[in-house]
Amino acid sequence: MIDENSTKEEVLEAVKKDGMDLRFASAEFKDDREVVLAAVRQSKCGFPFSYASYRLRGDHEVVTAVLEKDWEMLKWASGKGRNRDFIVKYVRGLSDAAL
Repeated sequence: MIDENSTKEEVLEAVKKDGMDLRFASAEFKDDREVVLAAVRQSKCGFPFSYASYRLRGDHEVVTAVLEKDWEMLKWASGKGRNRDFIVKYVRGLSDAAL
């Protein structure tokens, strides 16, 4: 189990096993792109995204990773992550890939 005093290595190890462990991480690691991406990619539903920092919930790479899991997680996106142009480009990319 990780807590506020865990090292980055401990947090990464934990979230790679269970992305939901991100909820126990310190604010520093909830704002660490590598940690958040590992948590989101490990999960089946993308819910660890809701524990990410506001800054990373607006990060296009992180938002794209969570949208690949569950588009409904967009409700947790912030700032640039909710940008209409970004979302349209993402959806168009999906439709182009299907052709």
